[in-house]
Amino acid sequence: GSGLPVDDGVVADATCLVAPGIVAGKMTEGVFDKDAIKTMVPMQRPGRPEEIAALVAFLASDEAGYISGQIIGINGAMA
Repeated sequence: GSGLPVDDGVVADATCLVAPGIVAGKMTEGVFDKDAIKTMVPMQRPGRPEEIAALVAFLASDEAGYISGQIIGINGAMA
């Protein structure tokens, strides 16, 4: 696989996976009604695309340079 070279020939995998829950948009319109979302999502609303984008932008930034190999759920506290 690909990765970032580290000292002594070790390679660190810098891949992270973003796992969104229900996100407002054309793909979810008509699939989940407001009452279903309130039942399924502890935060009682769908995520906004810009919230997902903000997480991805952070993960791509230098500030997230020490985060590696994680699956990050962004899902309104859905289990």
